[in-house]
Amino acid sequence: MKTILPYLAMIGALMILPGQRALAASGCAAKQQSVQTQLSHARAQGNAARAEGLEKALAEITAHCRDDQLQADRERHIADKKNKLAQRQHELTQAQQTGNSDKIRKKQKKVTRAQQELEEAQSALKQ
Repeated sequence: MKTILPYLAMIGALMILPGQRALAASGCAAKQQSVQTQLSHARAQGNAARAEGLEKALAEITAHCRDDQLQADRERHIADKKNKLAQRQHELTQAQQTGNSDKIRKKQKKVTRAQQELEEAQSALKQ
């Protein structure tokens, strides 16, 4: 299990990378296509270590990725991001009640970032 976790983390990170979205494929096929594209680039650049890691990631996707499970994971991710946004908005409201402009500005940045993360999670669900 310990050896699988780094690859699963890399797979999750690959889902989020904006420039790596597959146009025609969706779900697990899109993940495979994305990793395959990166693998081709790594080989072309002679980056053997990265290519080896991507080959392992591709094998993990092929062996374990299921579209229904991927969909459920993405929906959970969206729910987490919605909760985080609600928390950040609550913190902003509290900061606004204090009247501290510096604190308000910082909390507003956190709200904006949480909104962006939610939008990214929602766009990943559409893939």
